[in-house]
Amino acid sequence: MCGFQGSSASLAERMRVEVDKGAPEKLTLPGIHMIHNLHAATLYKGYFLFLFLAYILTFSVVQGVSANFAWSIPAIVVPVFELVCACSLGLLLWHFKEKRFAVLCNVLILLVPIAITLVYVAQLFSAWLGGAFLTVLALENAGETQYVTQYSLITVVVVGLIMVTLLGVAIFKADASGFSGKLFGLRMLFFGFCFSCLIAIFALPREGYASYIPANRQVSPVISLAHTLVSRQRSIQTDEALYQQFREGKLDDYFTYDVNNEYPLQKSTLTSSRLIFADRGLVSKPNVIVIFTEGFSARLMKNYGSIYQDLTPNLSRWSDRMLQVDNYFNHTAATYRGLKGQLTSSYPFYGGHMDGGWEEDGEDNTSALGRIGYQTVANILNQEGYESVFFSPHPRGTPFHSFLKSLDFKTIYNNANIEELIGRPLYNFEGLSSRVVDRDLFDGVKGYLQKREKAGATFPFFIATYNIGTHAFLDVVPGGKKYGDGSNQALNRFHNFDAAINSFLEYFFSSSYAANTVLIFTADHAAYPEPPVVAAFKDDGLTAHFVDRIPLLIHSPNHELPAQYDAEYRSSIDFAPTLMHLLGISAYQNSWLGQSIFDPQGRSGFSIAALGHSFFKISQEGVQPIPLADSHAQLISAFYTLEQKNLVYSEN
Repeated sequence: MCGFQGSSASLAERMRVEVDKGAPEKLTLPGIHMIHNLHAATLYKGYFLFLFLAYILTFSVVQGVSANFAWSIPAIVVPVFELVCACSLGLLLWHFKEKRFAVLCNVLILLVPIAITLVYVAQLFSAWLGGAFLTVLALENAGETQYVTQYSLITVVVVGLIMVTLLGVAIFKADASGFSGKLFGLRMLFFGFCFSCLIAIFALPREGYASYIPANRQVSPVISLAHTLVSRQRSIQTDEALYQQFREGKLDDYFTYDVNNEYPLQKSTLTSSRLIFADRGLVSKPNVIVIFTEGFSARLMKNYGSIYQDLTPNLSRWSDRMLQVDNYFNHTAATYRGLKGQLTSSYPFYGGHMDGGWEEDGEDNTSALGRIGYQTVANILNQEGYESVFFSPHPRGTPFHSFLKSLDFKTIYNNANIEELIGRPLYNFEGLSSRVVDRDLFDGVKGYLQKREKAGATFPFFIATYNIGTHAFLDVVPGGKKYGDGSNQALNRFHNFDAAINSFLEYFFSSSYAANTVLIFTADHAAYPEPPVVAAFKDDGLTAHFVDRIPLLIHSPNHELPAQYDAEYRSSIDFAPTLMHLLGISAYQNSWLGQSIFDPQGRSGFSIAALGHSFFKISQEGVQPIPLADSHAQLISAFYTLEQKNLVYSEN
């Protein structure tokens, strides 16, 4: 027994020695680190591969939505360069994960995939929403997220957070073991080559792209974003230089100006021509109601040749009693610019959520923006003895109401006092809480008119309205009227709006106001070309531009108006002088850039739309982008600086 025990102990000792000296070399702590690091690095590479596959999948969905997205070699190859470049950069940082730099390197290594993911998600989501990668206009209105409740985006964000968390755990647990100098050199080569290719693609002149890469650089998420950011900064810097040329009289006179005046656009009269329509002289100072419909194109209406004959049946029916203006376009966007641009006949630079805008996140710019001088329609009519009123769908205290006050509206009806006018609780719906639905808004206008009639008020009024129900990305509220099978949310909301406004139009045309009130139906800007709009009108010549024909319907009891009138590609910058022309008002100082569409001398056969630093020529050939170097674009860019210096208009 003793001998057996001894040999057993000897065997155990020999086994322990072999374990210490032999095979377990693979299981030593450095070996475990190397295996773990290889797995972490593989996961890191796999993450970028997954991002590329997600890009290809999303691209296959959005391609064909607009001319900006179509399969091509650059659309596949350039994103490969971007992702390989980013992956190589992260792996290069891995070699520096020494103890004193461990935390910093771990953070930087993780930030690389996070940054590239954010860019790709933002760009692809923009492509899915609007048929294009992020533009300057989109960046300026990035805060309009309250209208976008896409559960698909929420899902992508949640999945992305989970993946990044797992990747972060793997990175922070791994060290630099197993990363040889050869790998460092290879990764440096990959990074240098891809980065050089991307710089070359970005820096190529416009003509260098030929037919391979679009001139607008809509070729890959990173290149497109870089080009947009650089273009935005460059255009802002260029404005000041163009302003100096403007002051020296070196720019074309698309609109008239006097460089010798401190306020070079200011003039003493609005228009000198007689109105081309016979004047019945029924009312000395007719009331005025202007309906600025949110995001509404003329192509939605049957009388404007819509491919959907029954989409807006009520508007089409009532339009038979009004002058229909054809070939009339929006001259800017979105809402802040659209309303101000029409009511001041100008190209305002500042919009809603842009830097320095009326609703910039975390900033209150309303006081500074409100001090910029403009001659407004409301200000002129206030001086003519009108009561100026605006019906807003937004709750009290919003920047939008400060904006309206800057346009000289004396009274603003919001959710609180509209409820008093209609005598019942407002319809509340989830998603845009405290906003007034279209039906309640127009019932409020009807209530206001009924209240005036009951009180026997005799002084004239100027009412303007803006609704929210036709805003991009929204569907109809629960219980709203859907179009057809209800599958297209854009068609639903336009159809529901038609039903909502019908009650007001029925009241108006059957009331005494029809005999003493100018009623105008138009839009703040065209319908935004989001996917449901593009899907509905892709066979109707709809472009990806945010510029389109908009309706202009006019009822004027004082005039013998024809059924139709051709504006000959004029735009909404002419709205204010056109209204004053109808009312016979001319003796007011102003700095308006437009002219009445009823003034034969003002017809030019084309007009210019400006959405920030995106410019378009509107003519018989359609809506075509024009470069910043175009003479018309340069003059409008100079106007932006004039506005920033508060030299547009002065009442003194």
